[in-house]
Amino acid sequence: MNGNGRKDFADIVLYFNRMSWIAANEPMAAFDCNGNGRIDFPDVDWLFDDL
Repeated sequence: MNGNGRKDFADIVLYFNRMSWIAANEPMAAFDCNGNGRIDFPDVDWLFDDL
């Protein structure tokens, strides 16, 4: 997410801070991590668990 080529806590922080922007400007399929059809906090939780 942050472009450094690896999954880390910085990705989670970036996603959380930009959730509204992501939902309005990015393809849902690329950022709906938990597959519930929304860009929301459970996606942040999924990213954290995936680390």
